Amino acid sequence: MPSAAQCERLTRDWLARIIERTPLGEVAGVPFGPLAAVGPHLVKCVHAALAQGGDAFARTGFPAADLARLRDGADAPREIAVDIASLQRVLIAELRREGPISPEAFADEVERITDLFGAIQGEVARELVGALAPVATVDEVTGLPGPGQLEGWLGALLAEQRRYGHPFALALIDIDGLGRVNDAYGHDAGDRMLVAVAAILRRQLRDVDQAFRLESDEFAVVAPHTDAARLVAMGKRVAGVITRSQAAEGPRIAIAAGIVDCPADGVSSERLLESAAEATYAAKAAGAPVARSARATAGVLQDP
Repeated sequence: MPSAAQCERLTRDWLARIIERTPLGEVAGVPFGPLAAVGPHLVKCVHAALAQGGDAFARTGFPAADLARLRDGADAPREIAVDIASLQRVLIAELRREGPISPEAFADEVERITDLFGAIQGEVARELVGALAPVATVDEVTGLPGPGQLEGWLGALLAEQRRYGHPFALALIDIDGLGRVNDAYGHDAGDRMLVAVAAILRRQLRDVDQAFRLESDEFAVVAPHTDAARLVAMGKRVAGVITRSQAAEGPRIAIAAGIVDCPADGVSSERLLESAAEATYAAKAAGAPVARSARATAGVLQDP
């Protein structure tokens, strides 16, 4: 665990990194006071989480709301994402300074730091969803955030990707057959299907990932700090669970998921959503549960 003096030094390094990455005309708007106040506690909690392993940041007791309040205005999600990524870079630089370490051990430590900061970004994004988004954008049936929150997440992750090169993946998931369930058994039965799908998605995702309810029969999933391969595997698992959990008789539902990643499939939310929609149509046309973007060489992925 770093000493108080080390936490203060790393905080100063963090502020220097933020200044270095901020255009000169915008430096006056950086909230240096709040950042300096939050920094030492945040550094201490990050080190504690790294020592515990896994998605342990929440167990350190650091209030993610403190990070979510560091910036104001419509650009706050993007600015906070970049601030947090700046601290990640500082800690990786600190790791290099600590002494001789093999390339393999260094790569392992960097991966642990990256996974941890992905989890921190996810917690802060959830805080921002609750603080900035109107209640009406939270889906009443599933309890998942809605399209407005998806735009906020994409904006923050795109800003982080542009600044630091961190990839992320996006899935659009269409529920096929929901209309037949509604016609046969009523909308209450259809709503129960949607709740079940939302529960399956939550169980198949990492803590850092986030699911969203979009239109009546459409969901989305955002997975920070990873590529499309992880969501392809998730889509196949979800499709399998849904298939196995339904009775053989009567109307049934299935999923068609279109998977894309940034930057390979687009560097704007509009392009990524378009590419994911195109991949969803490709999955439906092929009768497959999952398809990659048309830009990806993998094409449509059939069940093994």
